[in-house]
Amino acid sequence: MNEVMMDAQDPGFALTPEQQALLEQLSNTATCGEALRWLSVIIEGDLDPQRLQAAFDTLLVQQPMLLARLGKVAGFHGLRQAASGVGRFPLTIRAGEQRAEEIQAQIGESMGRAFVIGESASVEAVLYRLAPQQWQLLLGVARYSADALSLNLLLEQVQHAYTGDQTEENEAPGEFAQYLEWRSEVVLDEDAGTARAYWQQQLQGVQADIATPWLAARRTSVKRTAADTHLSLSLQPTQRQALKALAEQLGQPVATLLQGAWWLLLGRLSGLEQVLVGVRHDSRIDYEYFANAVGVFEKTLPLSVALPVSARFSDWLVELATRLDEQRTWQEYWTAELAPDAARPAYGFSLAQVGRVDSRGGLRWSPSAAVRVQPDAFELLLQVQLNDAQQLAAVDLLYASSRYSPATAGVVLEQFGALLDSIIAAPDTALAQLSLLGRAEEQRLLAINPSIQTLADSRYLPQRIADWATRTPDAVALTDTREQLSYGQLQGRVDDVAQGLKALGLGEGSIVALALPRSADLVIAMLASWRIGAAYLPLDVHWPQARQALMLEQAGAALLLTDATHLPAWQDQMHKALTLAEVGQSAAPLPAIATSGNDIAYVLFTSGSTGMPKGVVIEHQQLLNYTAQASQALGLDQCKNVGFSSTVAADLGNTALFGALFNGATLHVASDEQMQDGALFAEYLQQRQIDCLKIVPSHLAALLDGERSSLPRTLVLGGEPIAPTLIERIARLRNDCRVFNHYGPTEATVGVMIHPLDLHGTASDSSALTQVLGNNQVYVLDAELRLAPAGVLGELYLGGAQLCRGYLNVEADEQTFIQSPFDPAQRLYRSGDLARYRADGAIQLHGRRDQQVKVRGFRIELTEIEAELLRLPQVAEALVLPAASAEQGLLAFVVAQQGMSAGLLDAARAELGARLPSVMVPQHLQLIERFPRLANGKIDRKSLQQLAGAAADDEYAAPRDALEQLLATRMAQLLGLERLGIDRDFFAAGGHSLLVIKLVAGIRKLLQCEVHPGLVFDHPTVASLALALRAVESAPGQLEKIAQVRLRMDAMSPEEKARLAEQARQLQAAKAAQTS
Repeated sequence: MNEVMMDAQDPGFALTPEQQALLEQLSNTATCGEALRWLSVIIEGDLDPQRLQAAFDTLLVQQPMLLARLGKVAGFHGLRQAASGVGRFPLTIRAGEQRAEEIQAQIGESMGRAFVIGESASVEAVLYRLAPQQWQLLLGVARYSADALSLNLLLEQVQHAYTGDQTEENEAPGEFAQYLEWRSEVVLDEDAGTARAYWQQQLQGVQADIATPWLAARRTSVKRTAADTHLSLSLQPTQRQALKALAEQLGQPVATLLQGAWWLLLGRLSGLEQVLVGVRHDSRIDYEYFANAVGVFEKTLPLSVALPVSARFSDWLVELATRLDEQRTWQEYWTAELAPDAARPAYGFSLAQVGRVDSRGGLRWSPSAAVRVQPDAFELLLQVQLNDAQQLAAVDLLYASSRYSPATAGVVLEQFGALLDSIIAAPDTALAQLSLLGRAEEQRLLAINPSIQTLADSRYLPQRIADWATRTPDAVALTDTREQLSYGQLQGRVDDVAQGLKALGLGEGSIVALALPRSADLVIAMLASWRIGAAYLPLDVHWPQARQALMLEQAGAALLLTDATHLPAWQDQMHKALTLAEVGQSAAPLPAIATSGNDIAYVLFTSGSTGMPKGVVIEHQQLLNYTAQASQALGLDQCKNVGFSSTVAADLGNTALFGALFNGATLHVASDEQMQDGALFAEYLQQRQIDCLKIVPSHLAALLDGERSSLPRTLVLGGEPIAPTLIERIARLRNDCRVFNHYGPTEATVGVMIHPLDLHGTASDSSALTQVLGNNQVYVLDAELRLAPAGVLGELYLGGAQLCRGYLNVEADEQTFIQSPFDPAQRLYRSGDLARYRADGAIQLHGRRDQQVKVRGFRIELTEIEAELLRLPQVAEALVLPAASAEQGLLAFVVAQQGMSAGLLDAARAELGARLPSVMVPQHLQLIERFPRLANGKIDRKSLQQLAGAAADDEYAAPRDALEQLLATRMAQLLGLERLGIDRDFFAAGGHSLLVIKLVAGIRKLLQCEVHPGLVFDHPTVASLALALRAVESAPGQLEKIAQVRLRMDAMSPEEKARLAEQARQLQAAKAAQTS
């Protein structure tokens, strides 16, 4: 604004805190549409424009502060306001008739003009003529001069003046100037100290970030914006009457009843039991003298509302009403300085008078909708409108369209109506037991589960795969790095092994353990087990042998099949172990395949909460349903070359393994080396022409760090949340890639939900699930096993055709498998995954129920801290964990975007400190290159805790030359350490296979030499790796020279690097010119 000086002889009045806040909300680019409050009225009848002008002039005499001017006054702090002294109201009369469209265009132009505080007119009034007997009055008054009710009062007083209804002197409305003078005195009276203590006590410790009942569907990627769109709640006459009767029964105004229901709804949707909200209160109702005054009498009073789950609504509402009465007592003393953290609530409630049609003096005055919904300081506001008889006229929800979708707002309003019905039906019900779920919403949420349908092809996988050997015997079925088998050859090998297994006494009901690397032999062993009616138990050869032996014992496995490399370790064990080659063939014919649906297909062990692994029993009927439904939903039947790249000890890879063989496609088994080296991985995809791959997101992210990255047409991601940055990378590499989010625990057979990802969608899209696979049921339930309304955090329960038989030789916890509340004859599996229904019917995952911690008495969701870290553009991935002991607080680990690690930790600390309460800021923040992984591809949280403890204990031995310096720097970056001694073991410091992928890619790029990942495993220290690299360099000293150049370049400033690049460009151009 340009400073305007006012006369010191008439200093006017200071701005009230409410006026000051309204000014602060105006941006430097504010328009008149934003800075003024607007009212449009259609006037029908024989209107005299000059008489209307006189009526406005009369109003100005009664309310001189309506045309207040703002400016600076010498000797006073801040802006002051004073009546302008102008005797004529600025009404513009356009007497010529105009079409409605022309007028609307002019209104739009007026509202679009820039508004400059202190310069632009604080009042705009235009009278347009629509027809001989029809006019349109447009009135705008600066927000800092008039609140919402003022426009209605102003219009009413103009109508009185126009018709000549004279007001008695003792009935003249109080003036805003009188209120301003009284207000300036009251804040200094003897009650001021008590009032300040009241507000500070009510809001002590309240912080908006953690006390605001944020809706889950709120978009956080935009700056806080004002509510600019509205929806109206449709209330039937019977509902209005019931609300009125209940309010009278409870001895409260209907507005208080509705306000209480609104706060309860927000609390339930957010899961908070103490919420910070705002009440817009009009003090005219408290001071009869100012009841008809035009000015700013509305205040936004912060309210900290307790929502005890067991309190009865009727009792709680009385307590709320008492709090509101207390606030009214001390309202004039409230200023933001008393509790800055709570001064700007985002969610609010307001009470307003509905505009009415008035007929007097031969004229009909009707409010029109020519003016759009004007922005409100709240981003979400429930506005209750009363008529002149103080009866409920309308309930509107105003919301910021940049933060909330129309679908979200519609569902919230629908839930508010359902909650009102619950309260009307049983007002003495506990707060937590009142239902938000209406019948219509319940039907929508249940409808995401498809109806049960019989599979078109009922052949179980053993028969279906065997049939391909008859139908397409020469089609390639299986390849690995050593061999290629057609479907006919595959079946022949399967039958040979099956005959040998049968000769060993194995058959129906047996369990065959498989400790084999990912290979063609592994697939053959699986299918051979099925061929004799047995089940298989996959073990990871990298697991400690003691863990494998424990699983063998628990499963009662009859035989262990392994390879020659691992066989010696089992020779002295009690378990019988053989290689496939040692399984002797038998001439005895095999019986026909006769798989039953309840035969066990495989047993998979998962971690148990007691520390003892549990064997999940999957039957053939469950596996068939998954494979058939996933094939259809993911389009696997269109894929010809499917990559098998996951561990066999988890079911993540079963999508590719059985999806390929089920559809007669070719399954290409990737070796460990190909999955540990970005270059070899890209080569594998290209040579095998892989068009479908299932993989853990972070593993894929590590493999895409190479310079020759490639992707298949169909990509299925599962096992952990998907970082939005990975989706961006995929979009850059292959914008026609079909990417699916795939979800499901082992207990529900591989997967039950998928979601096709939009490569250019929002961040929340990567954690959404929209399609339930056929014959499955998915529910989000609350603690009472009721369907959770959209937006309410609940737990995911799964049921249907893929639910496992149970755990092998272990009684399942009765809380793990429960009786379905929707069908007592069915079971549901409690997944432990937290989730919400979205307004669009999708399910949004929100971490695990065990990812919620308490720190110093505060309940904290670790995913919230992770979300703040992911807001930083330098951060690709983030994970927050509780430390091993409570005293150490929280640990945060971040993975940087490529080339953006410099200064990241400082930026992250600053961002967290600025955006989160101190109790939520992790004590330990560490930069790592990639997360350590368990065998199933999920993040190894225990290793991260150990890594944090080891980070401060590094015994440092300095590099002795440039090559060691380069390697030490790179390794330290990967490990998130300040430095790394040349004798410290890379893996002992926290390294793992995914970091090796990155390290090898970095060495190749920095030193321009070929290096195999195995070299790092064999030489895990800086000193030994440098020695090993020198042993294979093409010329002595070559790597040292390259390292010296790299270090010098790293030390250069950006300007120096740019000059060097330009010199190289010029030199290259000169050479090109010479050769041409």
